[in-house]
Amino acid sequence: MFASPSFWCICAALFIAVRLVPPQRLRLRAAALAAISVAGIVLVLKPQPIQLALCALAIAWVLAGLHFAGRGEGRRVLRTALLLVAPVLAIWATGKFGAANGSPAGVLFFVGSSFLLVKAFSLIKDRLEGKIAEVDPYVAAAYFLYFPAFLSGPMHDYGEFETALARPEPAKHEAVGLVFRFVWGLFQVSVLAVYLDPASLTALVGAATLHWQDVVVAAFFYSGVLYFNFSGYSDMVIAVSRGLGIEIPENFDRPYLAPSIRDFWRRWHITFSRALTAHVFMPVSRALTRALPGRRFLVPAIGYLATFVFAGFWHGATANFLLWGAWHALGLIAQDFAQKLRPRKPGLARSDSLAVRSVKTMATFVFVSLGWIFFVLPIDQLVKIR
Repeated sequence: MFASPSFWCICAALFIAVRLVPPQRLRLRAAALAAISVAGIVLVLKPQPIQLALCALAIAWVLAGLHFAGRGEGRRVLRTALLLVAPVLAIWATGKFGAANGSPAGVLFFVGSSFLLVKAFSLIKDRLEGKIAEVDPYVAAAYFLYFPAFLSGPMHDYGEFETALARPEPAKHEAVGLVFRFVWGLFQVSVLAVYLDPASLTALVGAATLHWQDVVVAAFFYSGVLYFNFSGYSDMVIAVSRGLGIEIPENFDRPYLAPSIRDFWRRWHITFSRALTAHVFMPVSRALTRALPGRRFLVPAIGYLATFVFAGFWHGATANFLLWGAWHALGLIAQDFAQKLRPRKPGLARSDSLAVRSVKTMATFVFVSLGWIFFVLPIDQLVKIR
């Protein structure tokens, strides 16, 4: 993707638009970014007509509701849009319209469209709950379609994106750091991930027989492949965007050094994790707290299960993704249970020794790595592991 001349032409056009349009002309700057981003999506990803039609319909419906949000019909449109986002997301999760052509660009369009729908859901919900007082339709269009982050994140909140779009130009002394970050990201994607991939789980997809020892070893390699691909891509997007003057939130924070499953999800795909927390886990937990007062262990357990089963479904409506979500939910439930059983010393803050923390970090890495087996291998292969 980053080797495509079209990608860099689009980035150059975005750079020129940001530099030529002053921050005070926010609507014009947003409209220019949205239009150029649409050109990038069409030229670089080459989506099918049905893909473009569904994207255009979803965005138009949401923008219409946002435009009339101060009136009665606007709130009805927004509520209807909120109900429509989930079924459209379900359609995309099946892959029928997303990655149907099987090409890398088609897969990226599928992922980008899924992020778009998550953004739409989050923005509608925040607007209906009054967390966002006003939404400019031009800024919202640029927010949905911003090309560098459309492909695979990181995801802004709407307020973050609006602020980034209106911020002054970055200091020139950042240039060396941005170039280094882009090169490091490119090295992760093009060298490290590629080097590890033949020994990872992806090499086992479609294999007639699978031995559990080979699968476990391949899962550890896949942990590196996925991290280098995803984190490297995020590094490149952050570097390119900050070079354009658009601040992008961090998406990874050394997740495989996390000493617990909960801490892992604070460090892995940070922008998506916070969206899951805000729009799935917290609402479910609040509703359960009202329905099941006093059930302090049961409420978060059901919340974890709902959140991670949804996360699995978001990646694909197949049994293996649902199992992957359930795996992480069960890990969090077990962690809560272990903490509940662990005796506390009143008045003293607990701090683990280096050895204990190292063991916890290794155990978390093993747990997460084994979870990737469900993520990658289809259910018909999982049942054949010996």
